[in-house]
Amino acid sequence: MNKVLEYIIRAKDATAKGLSSAGGRLRDFARTVGQNLMNIQAGFQMAAQIIGTIAGFIKKSIEEAFKFEKAVTNFKTLLGSIDDAKAHIADLKRFASETPLTFDDLSTASRLLLSFGSNVNDIMPSLKMLGDIALGDSQRFQGLALVFAQVKSQGKLMGQDLLQMINQGFNPLAVIAKETGVAMSDLKDMMSEGLISFEMVEAAMKSATSEGGIFHKAMEEASKTGEGLTSTLQDKLNDSIRQIGEAFSDTAKGGLTELINKLDELNENGTIQKWAEGAANAIQGVGYALYGVGKGFNWLLDKSGISDIASVIDGTIAGGWAAATA
Repeated sequence: MNKVLEYIIRAKDATAKGLSSAGGRLRDFARTVGQNLMNIQAGFQMAAQIIGTIAGFIKKSIEEAFKFEKAVTNFKTLLGSIDDAKAHIADLKRFASETPLTFDDLSTASRLLLSFGSNVNDIMPSLKMLGDIALGDSQRFQGLALVFAQVKSQGKLMGQDLLQMINQGFNPLAVIAKETGVAMSDLKDMMSEGLISFEMVEAAMKSATSEGGIFHKAMEEASKTGEGLTSTLQDKLNDSIRQIGEAFSDTAKGGLTELINKLDELNENGTIQKWAEGAANAIQGVGYALYGVGKGFNWLLDKSGISDIASVIDGTIAGGWAAATA
């Protein structure tokens, strides 16, 4: 009997140890599986991030390529030929790589000057002159380019133009007064009479940016600063991204054209109209359903007497409040 009992106890202990060992192995297996699943999830997340980054880069490169293509088209229109447009753009890119101003800054200002009647041969000297006066600052450069184009178009300096120039950090009358000895008050009187010509303003700008002038080589100095170097680097990166984007641009344009044609087809065959009507009917159906639910709920309240009870309670509360506040 004792031996049987001893055998049973040993069997129980062995079974407990076996179960404990099996449980431990099962927990280890579960932890391993869990860790592997986490690693797989992390791998998928990393892959998704990489794919997203690549897709974002391709999108950015295509956008830059499209933007550059638009610039070429605009200059072709303004200059009359694709060869002149490409030559001018090459000048702008070269200038952008040497100054704090970006290609976009220069392209925008150049189109503005051409639109106001400037000769293409005068554009690059004018951009350099305006850039020096702006000290390489993009916002001031655009402001000066606008007022410079306005004065050129008018043929003379007006009071509003003078204020705009002063706001951008340049007073042409001060330069003219210094060089001619004419008092500022007299120059303002001349301006009010329309006697300060565009040529006088341009000459003042050239003087201020020539050797000995206050803005001489201002952009060159600005390009050596951290901000200037960062701007130059960004412009070079955008140019590199654009070149990559040009490899995808034809495919992208083909896809866009196909999508546009498909939308035209769907419009013409009435498919989009049918979709719209279907959506409207579905929304209307939901409205009817909600209306029906509301009517049914009201009927249930009426039949159950709950609405009457609620009215009595509401009346009691109102009466009690009126008595309390009387």
